Amino acid sequence: MHWYVVASQKEARIFVKLSGTTQLKLLQSLTNPLGALKRSALIKKQAGRGVKSVGQAGSINYSMPKRHDPHEDAISQFSRDLAHFFEAEKLKRSFDSMTVVAAPHFLGKIKSEMSPDLQHCVTHWIKKDLQKSPPHELIHFLSPTVRPVIGRLAPR
Repeated sequence: MHWYVVASQKEARIFVKLSGTTQLKLLQSLTNPLGALKRSALIKKQAGRGVKSVGQAGSINYSMPKRHDPHEDAISQFSRDLAHFFEAEKLKRSFDSMTVVAAPHFLGKIKSEMSPDLQHCVTHWIKKDLQKSPPHELIHFLSPTVRPVIGRLAPR
């Protein structure tokens, strides 16, 4: 079975092509609860300077290093979760091959989290953000016969 994975930082949808038709059926949808949150909701404490009381001894000034971008951390975690999910499903033999579609930045994140063995199962890497596209329109982007210019990229 061939999976078509359409992913973004908020959600990954897994489709299969119905035999004898040009329609895709949604097999599963995986959501990232942190993907839609605003930056302020992801930050626990701002980096910067502060003063900490040390009892009768007085207080000390301190500075905190700059934190990573919380959105980038959430994206990395979701791509890691997707790769683990795909590895588990590969072991169950849920799919033989897959096409992965995502915006270029997120596609790179997913690819970097996949093992070389799992990357070998990917027949097409498509750098396109199709997350908001309805399923009936996706087949035009995913079908290799419709878009023959999309080829197989060798794993790094």
